[in-house]
Amino acid sequence: MRALIETAIPPGSSKVLADDCAARFVRHYQECWHEKTRPYPGVEELLARLVAAEVGVAILSNKPHQFTLLCVRHFFPAVNFLRVFGLRDGYARKPDPASALELAQIAGLAPQASFFIGDSAIDIATGDNAHMKTIGVTWGFRGREGLQNSPVRNLVDTADAIYPLVV
Repeated sequence: MRALIETAIPPGSSKVLADDCAARFVRHYQECWHEKTRPYPGVEELLARLVAAEVGVAILSNKPHQFTLLCVRHFFPAVNFLRVFGLRDGYARKPDPASALELAQIAGLAPQASFFIGDSAIDIATGDNAHMKTIGVTWGFRGREGLQNSPVRNLVDTADAIYPLVV
């Protein structure tokens, strides 16, 4: 976020101005982060099907941990996730595999029996670094283009295409 703010203010602006803009952004975003935001089509249904099939589901995000928890509680209140991890103190961010491996351990699965699903090359690298099977989704942050140069073996265009790959 800091880099975004620094590109938005006039070149040569003071650190004080950048800090002020960042603080204002955070205050505003805390009030409206959920507006005009919703899960991608089919994701809620996919999660319900996976949970009904007793497939453990978890979330790993590079967003701050508390914010990740807030988002998940808001958008997926009925889903019983095994764990939800945002970026936690003392842990490296993706593509470091430590948190992904911790999630596999919590699920009681060997990494090789686990799937790491994501919308970016960083997500695919995380799964590869953890020796997990990977699935790339084309509807996320960077779209298909963001996954073109990753070694993803399974690339899906819809949420319902994930179910037969993991069950």
